[in-house]
Amino acid sequence: MQAIRAKGNSLNDPRYIDSAEKCLPAADPRLADYEWVTDTYRQYRLIFGTRLQTQVHAAHPIHLVHSDDSGHDIALPVTAADADASCTHFHRFDKEFLIWDCSDVGLNINYVPAADRWHAKHDCWPVWRVMPATADVERICLPYGPWVGSSIELVPTKMGLLFASLNDEAEYPNGPGAAGLYELAGGTAHRILTGLVRWPTISPSGCKVVFDYADSLAVRYPGRPGSPTIIVTDL
Repeated sequence: MQAIRAKGNSLNDPRYIDSAEKCLPAADPRLADYEWVTDTYRQYRLIFGTRLQTQVHAAHPIHLVHSDDSGHDIALPVTAADADASCTHFHRFDKEFLIWDCSDVGLNINYVPAADRWHAKHDCWPVWRVMPATADVERICLPYGPWVGSSIELVPTKMGLLFASLNDEAEYPNGPGAAGLYELAGGTAHRILTGLVRWPTISPSGCKVVFDYADSLAVRYPGRPGSPTIIVTDL
C-alpha cells in the first residue's frame, strides 16, 4: 500500500480523529504546513518539509520522527528534491518505507525525454528503503533499460523488489513492447511477465500480488479480441 499521507483539510474535520482505527491520519497542528506521511500503525512519520519546500523541490533533508513525541528526530540522507511524499510505500510484511520520485520517472515531461532524466542520474533511478525502527537507509538503483518511457510502479514483496512498466511504445497498440512485470536483483532487472500490468497491489503478507493485466493495449479497444484480466499471483 501507499503510505498514509497527511491531507490539507481543516483540523476541525471530524474525520481527523487521533485513532488507529481511522483510515485517515490524525491531524497535528504543528504539521499543518508540512508534507508528511505515516506508517500503517501511525508509529513513525516522514516529514518531507514545508509545502513550499516540496513545491520547489528544495534540497531539504527528509526527517524521520516518532509520533509519540519522544524526541526521536533523525535527518535522513535523502532530500525533498529526490523523493515525492505521494510516492511513498509502507508495507506490513517488512515494516519499512520506500521513498522515491515516481512523478518524473517515466514520461516525457516539459519536453525533456525520460531517457535524458535517467542519463542525468547516471542511468540509475534511486529508491531509498527506510527502516524506521533503526533509522537505517538503503539506496536501491533502478537501472536504465527498455522499460523506461512510460509510468513505472514499484511492487515491493517479501521475495524482493518488483516493478511494473507500461512502456509498450515499440509495438503500440498491438503488442506489449517492453511492458511487463520486472524483478530487480543484484542491480539488474529482468522481465518475469510480459504485458500491461496496471495497479499492482501487495497483500499484507507480501506473498501475493493482484493486478489488472492485458497482453496489449489493443484488447481495451471496442471490437478487438480479448479483454483485460484481474490476476492474483502467489509468489
